Amino acid sequence: MTDYDRKYRRWRKGRLDCLAWDYFAQATPEERRQQGLFQKVLKKHAGARFDGDCFVSEKAEIYTDRLVLGPKSFVCGGAIIRHNFEAGEDCCIGSYCHIAGKVKLGSFVMMGGGSCIFGFNHGMEPDSIMGKQPCHEEGVVIGNDCWIGANATIVDGVTLGDHCIVAAGAVVTRSFPDWSVIGGVPARLIKRRRPEGTPSFMGGSPEKKEPADPAPEPTDSADIPVEVAGEGSEEEPGGADENPGSSVSDRGDLSAEEATD
Repeated sequence: MTDYDRKYRRWRKGRLDCLAWDYFAQATPEERRQQGLFQKVLKKHAGARFDGDCFVSEKAEIYTDRLVLGPKSFVCGGAIIRHNFEAGEDCCIGSYCHIAGKVKLGSFVMMGGGSCIFGFNHGMEPDSIMGKQPCHEEGVVIGNDCWIGANATIVDGVTLGDHCIVAAGAVVTRSFPDWSVIGGVPARLIKRRRPEGTPSFMGGSPEKKEPADPAPEPTDSADIPVEVAGEGSEEEPGGADENPGSSVSDRGDLSAEEATD
């Protein structure tokens, strides 16, 4: 093997770690063999179950008691997943995402790079050292066909309905129903992708009761990233499958501007 061949193999492996969706159409037999060996390690030591053809980058940090991935779901390099995580079909866990606690995703969920979901919380009683207080866990449930923008954070106890979009950098501290576009710190309803009360065509969020429909709140550009402050066009955001795999943004790195235009 030449130096060029070795460099090419390293480059190709790095590409799959970053652009993990390419694995399903482009992986060589040897790359599939190596992925199968890694998945055996995760099954034995991380409580993993793979319901079909999945991909987990070897550069991801997987330290779970239970991990379930549906068919065509994938985890990019740099992601951290801890404790109890389940994802349905065709879910994207982007580079450097952090998932901890009890977290369940529906199908066709995209998590942009650096986004975080924490399905547990820590005690903070004022008469005790915080680091010595017990954690508690309500869990987080994300419905089907949701898009979580880059660097957004979702905290324990939140349920998002189907077809929701979370703008980049948002901090989601409460639940939202189907079709919500939300953003800001803390996140608030920016607009709806469909009129209020329009049912989901995907059967509703798993496990938890659908959250009450919140009234729109006044938007303050001082509190909300510039990209989501204006509502502008009534067009729907483009789906991830319009041009799958062409760039990171096509598979989960949602910008807030794209979410609301």
